[in-house]
Amino acid sequence: MPVSLALKDLTRRYVKDGEEFTAVGGVNLAVEPGEFLTFLGPSGCGKTTTLRMVAGFETPSSGTIEVGGRDVTRVPANERNMGFVFQNYALFPHMRIFDNVAYGLRIRGETKDLEKKVRDALAMVGLEKAEHRYPNQLSGGEQQRVALARVLILRPSVLLMDEPLSNLDAKLRLHMRTEIRRIQQELEITCLYVTHDQKEALTMSDRIMVMNHGHIEQIGTPMHLYEDPATPFVADFIGQANLIRGKLAREEAGYGDFTVEGRTVRARMGRQNPPKVGEDALLVIRPENLRIAAEGDANRVPVTVVNRLFEGDRISYEVVLPGHEKEKPIEMSVPFLPGTGLIETGTGLEASFIPEAGVIIRP
Repeated sequence: MPVSLALKDLTRRYVKDGEEFTAVGGVNLAVEPGEFLTFLGPSGCGKTTTLRMVAGFETPSSGTIEVGGRDVTRVPANERNMGFVFQNYALFPHMRIFDNVAYGLRIRGETKDLEKKVRDALAMVGLEKAEHRYPNQLSGGEQQRVALARVLILRPSVLLMDEPLSNLDAKLRLHMRTEIRRIQQELEITCLYVTHDQKEALTMSDRIMVMNHGHIEQIGTPMHLYEDPATPFVADFIGQANLIRGKLAREEAGYGDFTVEGRTVRARMGRQNPPKVGEDALLVIRPENLRIAAEGDANRVPVTVVNRLFEGDRISYEVVLPGHEKEKPIEMSVPFLPGTGLIETGTGLEASFIPEAGVIIRP
């Protein structure tokens, strides 16, 4: 049966050059049985350190880790019944694939029906015919599947994965995302997955925990994080986002009037971190939700084209608002229609969006 996992005020501090450094600061998290939850964030944000504390490879400075209601904070790693899939596969090069997968069971002394268990594990990852080969005779994707089979054969209560696809090429990563998610759902196993790749997180996860500087920025479903980011960091890290500075002039029925350079536009109020009327605010709009204004569009602001990039099916324009020329340009991604031309740089036009496509948050 899948188990729940709970982290309570989990903290990890180090002493570096005589000074205390907090790698993970007070993480609180509840993972449902059978849930696939991803730790997402840039390098050094604390995601791998958090995963290693859950695994038992690092000792928390404070806080607790509970699995199925049992406190395992001080329980040795080999007694936690967790499976860890490493970034570098960690296969034994001198052993056949069969022996690599069987290794954990042999160490435990669980040799009953060993051949059937190994073959079942290899079948689960689609490598039924690879048992007599050696790791150097397999592709990177196949080696990663062997590493996964070696963990799954032990029937762990929690599966932990630390950037397992980072060494694969783009096409293999796409395939392995699907395979890992399929296996996790078939087994209904609780899974914590670490990555800095936002597409991996968005396509594989039930929920995502976005981390920055050792703290949680936001936790939610992929769609929730994309549509309703709580902070500028989450908005900018998950997908591409334009962050426009202005003020909140009015709020009504979940929408706000946002003023920028003398223009007022309407957008959704952020549910997680909304500003108050009269305060400085940020308007978050995804590039694909901006378009060149047409007659009758209400939400429109004047912009000047400063760069353009033809991408085949789309055109990416970089534009700036009057008075914001020294800031990062706003990106617009518009469909390319055959027979139409590119807008020249220096051209002034108006950009628009529907109110539902923008969200207003605190800076």
